[in-house]
Amino acid sequence: MNWKKIFKIYQLDYFALEKFQEKEGIKLFKDKTDFILTEKWCEEYKLGFNLLPLFTNNESDFVGVYTTGILKGKVACVNHDNIDFAPRFRNLKSFMAKINNSSIVFDWRELGLDSFDYPNKRELSQREKEEEDKILTECWNLIGKRNFISSCNYELIVGTILNLTYPTDLEKVLCFLDDENFFVQDKAIWIIGVFHQFLPAKEKVKKVAQKSNNRLLLEQCYNGEFKKENISIWKRIFS
Repeated sequence: MNWKKIFKIYQLDYFALEKFQEKEGIKLFKDKTDFILTEKWCEEYKLGFNLLPLFTNNESDFVGVYTTGILKGKVACVNHDNIDFAPRFRNLKSFMAKINNSSIVFDWRELGLDSFDYPNKRELSQREKEEEDKILTECWNLIGKRNFISSCNYELIVGTILNLTYPTDLEKVLCFLDDENFFVQDKAIWIIGVFHQFLPAKEKVKKVAQKSNNRLLLEQCYNGEFKKENISIWKRIFS
């Protein structure tokens, strides 16, 4: 596949791709048929943005870059076991740096949570903050208009908001805990109660998480504080 030509068509920076160091489970798509099948699979979700598949782990997972709209240049890591199209890296350069400088031997799923740009807990530079504030504003505007072409389009917009929202602004996303979309609700629980462990929302998260069918998610919240105690049979007898 002529990636240089493809990048030119989508007006992407090919220089970033030249720095890529291939690993066993992180390879550029080389088989055109596999690439086209993955591309069409993305299109079926009606995301509202074009996602260009770039890297494969030779299984069913892939890393892609958005080529249109407010998400252009952002990188998504799509795992078929837990599909989430929201951006995980700021750009290809950032993704390359993490992959090239990592000791992982297989794929991006081995990266620690602190390796991803989104969600994150670190201080942003002024430039990064301005860039992400613009994206967040646009996403919230879309939420206000409620004009989505598909449920996946909505989930992507909300997922982007949840991933990019700063730890100091989490009050703004508590509304998603009550969302009727179960994907959105579960992601809000994970972002607020697992990743950030936002204490002011603890009781709210507990109430919502307990109604969820996602037992694993419930047990992860606030370092497992919602996990029910497994009482031994002897304790039941003698209590």
